[in-house]
Amino acid sequence: ADMAALPWEFLFDERRREYLCLSKDTLPIRYLELPQPILPLTVSQPLRVLGMVASPADRDKLDQDRERQRIEAAVKHLRDSGVLELEWLPGQSWRHLQRAMRHGPWHILHFIGHGGFDSSCDEGCIALVNDSGQQELLRASQLARLLAGHHSLRRVLLNACEGGKGSGQDIFSSSAAILVHSGI
Repeated sequence: ADMAALPWEFLFDERRREYLCLSKDTLPIRYLELPQPILPLTVSQPLRVLGMVASPADRDKLDQDRERQRIEAAVKHLRDSGVLELEWLPGQSWRHLQRAMRHGPWHILHFIGHGGFDSSCDEGCIALVNDSGQQELLRASQLARLLAGHHSLRRVLLNACEGGKGSGQDIFSSSAAILVHSGI
C-alpha cells in the first residue's frame, strides 16, 4: 500500500539524471485489479469527447487557452474525418458538468484544472469553480457519483496535479483509483 501511495509521476532515475515519466522509453502506468472486469464498449462513430476547463480565481492561473489549442490540434484530423467530436463545456462548476452529462452520450471526459489530495477526507479531489469564481473542491467520490450511470463514459483524463496521489492507508483513495473503482 505504501508504494501505491507514492507519486509515481515524480520517480527519478539517478543514473540517467532524469524523471522516468519524461523518458520516451519508460511510461509509468498505474493498474488496479478490480473484482469485476470492465467490459469493452462498442462505439459507433463519432467518438464524443467532453472537455472541461476549471480555473478558480483563487488558484494559480492556468494557461487554459494553450491547453485547449494543443488538444484541438492533436485531434484535428480525427474531427475533420468525422471520427471524433470534441465539445468544450462553457461552465466550470459541478452543475455545468452535471447538465452537460445529460446531453450525452459522452465517451471521454477531458478535465483541465487543479487537483489534489484532501487528507481531511482521505481522498483525491479536483478544483471546480463556485458561483463567486472561487475554488470549490469536488471529491473524487462525488465526481464518480456525478458520472455514474453514464455507461458510455469509459475514460476520464485528469490533466491536473496529484490525480494519482493516494494515502498509505487506502490504495483506492486517489482520484484516478476512485474513478477506476467506479467503473470508468
